Amino acid sequence: MINLILLLASFAIILSGALLFTNAIEWLGHKLDMGEGAVGSLLAAVGTAMPETLIPIVSRSSAPRFCSAPSRWRWSASRRSATGGAVCRAPT
Repeated sequence: MINLILLLASFAIILSGALLFTNAIEWLGHKLDMGEGAVGSLLAAVGTAMPETLIPIVSRSSAPRFCSAPSRWRWSASRRSATGGAVCRAPT
C-alpha cells in the first residue's frame, strides 16, 4: 500500500514540475516577445537538455582528485562507479 502512495505522490510531483516548467517557459517567451515557434524550439529545447549537460560538468568539477589518480586506482574504482568511469574518461 505504501508503494502505491509513493508512486502516486511521485507522479503528482513530476506532473506539477512539468506544468511549472511549461508555464515558466511560456511566460519567459512572452516577456522576451518571442513567437511560439521560437519558444518551443529554443527555450524549451535548452531547458530540457540542461540536466544532461550539467550532470557531467558538475561531476567532473567535483572529482578532480579521483580523475587525476594513477590509472591503476582510477580503473579499479571506475568499475565500481559507472559515473566515475564515464566522467573521468570523457574528453575535457
